[in-house]
Amino acid sequence: MHPLRANGPLLNRYILTFAAKLGFALHFETMSEVVPAAGGVQVMWFSNLQAMKDDIPQELFDLLPGPKSLQQGRKGVGDQFKYSIATGEKGHTLYFASFNFSFAVAGITAVDRSIWLEGYADRFPIYVPGEFNS
Repeated sequence: MHPLRANGPLLNRYILTFAAKLGFALHFETMSEVVPAAGGVQVMWFSNLQAMKDDIPQELFDLLPGPKSLQQGRKGVGDQFKYSIATGEKGHTLYFASFNFSFAVAGITAVDRSIWLEGYADRFPIYVPGEFNS
């Protein structure tokens, strides 16, 4: 097996943008409200190589309930897509989603990004509401 280099700027930008959009959607699904203008989503992503090497922080899984998937009637996609989301204090949610053993994304949504998110902005990007309108 030969690992594929998956850390270029274009790939990172596309996957992190996707992870942020998923975070906004999961926040709405869980909280029944959009992330307000003062809020945001802070994201990270993991390759399948990182998963195989157990480089995904175990603390992430310790904070989340068991994974869910999508189901319509008898058709399900549990072998291709799984996600988990937990609500926290002060309007925060934590989520993790994996896609067909190819990659995974994780993030935190917040209704006020000054609470916790901005303290880690040097390590993980923050996406704010309206950022994708242009």
